[in-house]
Amino acid sequence: MMINVNDVAPEKRKEVEAELREFFGPCAKDLSVFIDIIVTGKFSEVVGRILTEKCGVKLPYNAKHSEVVAYGKTIPYKRDSELSFALVFDASVFGKWEEEQRLFRLLTFSHEKVHIEDEKILCDDIGIDAFLTEPMTAEDIFFRLAHDIWMEYNAERYSIEIFMSALKELHSDATVNFNWHQGYVGSYISLLKSLPDFLKDSTIEFMNWKMKIEQFWPKMYLRLRETLVLAAFTSAHSDVLSKTNEDLVNLGRNQCYSFFFDTWRFVETTLRKIYETERRYDKGLLTDIANELRAFFERCGATLSNLSEGVYVAVDTVKSFDLRI
Repeated sequence: MMINVNDVAPEKRKEVEAELREFFGPCAKDLSVFIDIIVTGKFSEVVGRILTEKCGVKLPYNAKHSEVVAYGKTIPYKRDSELSFALVFDASVFGKWEEEQRLFRLLTFSHEKVHIEDEKILCDDIGIDAFLTEPMTAEDIFFRLAHDIWMEYNAERYSIEIFMSALKELHSDATVNFNWHQGYVGSYISLLKSLPDFLKDSTIEFMNWKMKIEQFWPKMYLRLRETLVLAAFTSAHSDVLSKTNEDLVNLGRNQCYSFFFDTWRFVETTLRKIYETERRYDKGLLTDIANELRAFFERCGATLSNLSEGVYVAVDTVKSFDLRI
């Protein structure tokens, strides 16, 4: 395991490195993986560079999504034919050493540790070449999407449970106000409210030759993926904190959004089932989610068919699309 803390204040470097080594050292040993940890003051820039250099990702990376900000990122890659991980943390995570900040780091570290474990399980299941290769068939695309959604739900729920347990040990009567939960909920609701118009406008642009097929599919996929991942975060928070948001509940009752919530209720229930399994990995249940997601994309206007050269997207008529939502 390598740890780079050059962006940390000199007087804090030893303590930061020791804390990281204590937490992630056992994980690297138990899973037999190499972990390269970088603490940086230029989080988005460093993550983007690593994604480009090690994974060939060309899309820009931004740690801020609406009202949500990322402070850690787990990046799997191949090193000497073996699965390895680059783990990047924003230097602000180590700004203070008081009890509250230590608990926040415990939550952040736990979240990324679960990502490492989940990625390793999937890699062992499908093989490193398939794991690190961009999926090209509809089955593989939606299975990987299902796994991405599962990873975020699993990591967020587990890390908050660890946080709550640690807090209760320190203060048995403590109550917690997760302010960032409201940030996730706010971002989730904003995306949901704009989703019908986004889908209709994108489809109309494509049908009127204003958008090429190679633009349409990534645009639709990334927007739906972002919404589904935020749904997973929000569900994980609600399951641990027993919190419900009235605005979100009312949105779920609105027929305009039934095309989304009909899918999400199934996905959410299945995520909870996987979380209760001993290994927290169930390929059959993940496949069930993948099949539901494929049907969901079709309801949103995109039907994927497997061809020898990859993926083809066929878009239904605007009229039938409008009737669906």
